Amino acid sequence: MKAAITFGPRDIRVEEVPIPRIDEGEVLVKVKAVGICGSDLHYHRKESINRKPPFIAGHEVSGEIVEIGGKVTNLYVGERVAIEPLQICGKCDYCRQLRYNLCVDIQRLAGGFAEYAKFPAYCVHRIPEKISFEEAAFIEVMAVGLHTLDIQQIKLGDNVLIVGDGPVGLTICRLCVLSGVHRVGVAGLNERALHVAREIGVDKVFNLGLNKRPLVEMEIGFKPDIIFECVGGFSQVAEEIAQILPKGGKIVVVGIFKRLQSLDFALLTSKEAEIKFSSCFATRGGVPNFELATDLVVNQKVTVDKLITHRFSLYETPKAFDTLLNNKQHGIIKAIVLPDHKNEQL
Repeated sequence: MKAAITFGPRDIRVEEVPIPRIDEGEVLVKVKAVGICGSDLHYHRKESINRKPPFIAGHEVSGEIVEIGGKVTNLYVGERVAIEPLQICGKCDYCRQLRYNLCVDIQRLAGGFAEYAKFPAYCVHRIPEKISFEEAAFIEVMAVGLHTLDIQQIKLGDNVLIVGDGPVGLTICRLCVLSGVHRVGVAGLNERALHVAREIGVDKVFNLGLNKRPLVEMEIGFKPDIIFECVGGFSQVAEEIAQILPKGGKIVVVGIFKRLQSLDFALLTSKEAEIKFSSCFATRGGVPNFELATDLVVNQKVTVDKLITHRFSLYETPKAFDTLLNNKQHGIIKAIVLPDHKNEQL
């Protein structure tokens, strides 16, 4: 099969590799769509201390089951599925509490930038015919947003600011709008994404790139009770958020940072600020966020087609990553790789 293999920063090559062999508790999936996550870009931009190349990235996966292991009894060949990419022990205290995103032996699964990928059967969720494979590849992003609002619940009358206009940030924007908060604002750099934010009900948008002004100089127009940080990476945005946070405000860190952040604890203490962190997804009331996210997509509460803006074939995966690194020129919100597409160009 063909796979897009990461050999190092800015070094992705599409090569022939063996089709994965499954164990008795696994399934083999023919990949139909896989989203490019911001965390994937981190590895492309700079060498990772967590993952040693070569490896096949891609964890926002949807596809069709083509083979099942001998002990898999609840899934069948031919079923359409999406992948919840967390491998867990199922035995530790966190797993028993259904907070399996904190499992002591957690492994974040990948392998989606290929024609075929294998996954443990418990990570595989059926998807209805009503949604496309592209929409199904977005379920993982939706689950991240839902879990974030489990970590920090919002209520009527809240004023909310989302910093970061990527797929996760826009998903949280939409979920906040659906929850009926008083005001929702979003700050970002992508004019196309900010336009979509207006379309999905955001009250106020701030284009930090257009105004060439730092976050701390932004005129918000309202006092945010909660600020969701959805940038991460190599930015210094957490430090700026601490400065603009009103007294008594809350910060929820969602982005995955790749550099140390310096926070003024004296300032945050004087504000009696609360800081929370959200990682991946787990369950709400015993129901996996992944299943709840699937329902949102099926019922079109979040219109995924507004967020998926670019599509690439498997052969174009290196181009897709390079394009995303220069996103200011291209206005990408969400890019999807379609490994099942036979043409080199879409």
